[in-house]
Amino acid sequence: MSDHLIQKLPLDKGLKIESFIKKHNISITLKKNSGKTLSKIHKVSFPRHWTESYFNSLIDHPNYKIFSASNENTIGFLIILTTKDISEIITFAILPQMRRQGIGKALLTKSIEWLISKNFSYYNLEVSAENITAQKLYKTLGFIQVGIRKNYYKSQIQRSDALLYTKKLK
Repeated sequence: MSDHLIQKLPLDKGLKIESFIKKHNISITLKKNSGKTLSKIHKVSFPRHWTESYFNSLIDHPNYKIFSASNENTIGFLIILTTKDISEIITFAILPQMRRQGIGKALLTKSIEWLISKNFSYYNLEVSAENITAQKLYKTLGFIQVGIRKNYYKSQIQRSDALLYTKKLK
């Protein structure tokens, strides 16, 4: 499987959101995206967003993989850093109007399947202690909390802890 070609990855039959995904013609792919598109989605998702040029620097880097969800346009993405047999989600964003519809779960599921197919051992991530919805999603997919970074995230109002999660893949 070439990592640089746009590839449709079939959705798992077990996902409850399969009918939504099919109804809205959403495909989950491992592909190149434009930094501009990724930056726009990131900007509406996080108070401290990444720039278009930063995303462009990740697109062709061999250690970064971008999974995206799209119908006619990109509606969400997940970027992972891969090194040897360990991987880490570096950012994960879904357009606000498309959240809570299973797109994030589909992206995570496809990234897990891809990592397993490439013989990765661990999948790591960090999430704000305030993001309860994301924590529940990670736990349903078998991630376990393994640490805390105190006062790691800074919002306009306060600081919050980063919770560290991992999932053993093999």
